[in-house]
Amino acid sequence: MNVDAKLTAEQPEMSGGDPSVPISAGQVPDLDEAAFIRRAERRSVGRVIRVALAVAFITLAVLAIGWLGWRTAIDYQAQRILDYYPMLAQMTMANNQLQGGRVQREFPGASMTLSAYRRVGGAIVTAGEVGVHFYPWGGASFTEPEHLGDITDGRLMLVPGATPDLLFLEPPVGGGDAAEIRNAGPEDGAFPDTFANALDTSILKLGTAPASATVEAAVSFDDVMALEELQKRLGGDLRLAWGALRVGSAGESVDDQGVVHKAGTGWWPQFPGSTGVVGVAFDASGASDGQSPTEVEANQLVEFDGLVNRAPFLKRRSLREYSDYLESNGANYYGAVVIGSPEAVLKLAESPDVSTVTLGAVTMPWQ
Repeated sequence: MNVDAKLTAEQPEMSGGDPSVPISAGQVPDLDEAAFIRRAERRSVGRVIRVALAVAFITLAVLAIGWLGWRTAIDYQAQRILDYYPMLAQMTMANNQLQGGRVQREFPGASMTLSAYRRVGGAIVTAGEVGVHFYPWGGASFTEPEHLGDITDGRLMLVPGATPDLLFLEPPVGGGDAAEIRNAGPEDGAFPDTFANALDTSILKLGTAPASATVEAAVSFDDVMALEELQKRLGGDLRLAWGALRVGSAGESVDDQGVVHKAGTGWWPQFPGSTGVVGVAFDASGASDGQSPTEVEANQLVEFDGLVNRAPFLKRRSLREYSDYLESNGANYYGAVVIGSPEAVLKLAESPDVSTVTLGAVTMPWQ
């Protein structure tokens, strides 16, 4: 007997039907097909369950990591907006400041709502809401406060709260004649007529306002002037809250698509939300603590230059060009938001070099 046959004879085979019963040499195994199939099915089901659990675990892990990454990116973008936009709004929305920052996540992006307010003497006046819609990759769009209807009697109201907004009229390069606006009628076009009405309405309201009230007003002049001259022009009875800066050729405005629009007369209205409105917030909370107006102006212009470089989409609003213009031509003001008594504001409004005045909020005396 050879070795292989010997080893085969010495090793008992197991019966296919009963694994505990040895199989004699040469005996054909009795295979239990049903048991074999059941064992195979159990093994197959087990493998499927293990694979499914692994896939489910990996999927959940990927979703969890993705969700955490999305939330982290949204939180980062929200903080980035809060780092620059309140300051930018302070310089592009006359005498306004923003507070809050409620974030509502709306996959794939998110929305943020900020409340606008203005300080008038010792009072805080609501001035609508600003909405920001943004995405984790950084795109953002802004919705400025809404208005209630059209301009009526030279006033444009904000919602909610029906607070009057602040309008300016930028003079032509080299100055203009304020009498052109004072004497304008409907035949001269909508813009001069609107601002002539605003001036007449403001003078009328100032004449009837309680002497103890505090008035906020946007005053536009017939030419630009430097800060020192503006301060002398206002005198000591009025507080300079915000100054409207010339940031380009008068009568020109660049829209979001980069298209330049020109006004036929050279006088250019600066409505709320206009891309050409840029100013220095002299009376903003924290902006002037311990600083002279000259220091506030210098610091905010430096900050403005830095802000326009932090968000690429701001270039579409021509803010880069405005900053370059200010660097080349210096800071010159064609208007100002002033706060004081009705008598002091009325005296300024009746000056021959004032082209128009739009009244903002009127509140009780300073606290």
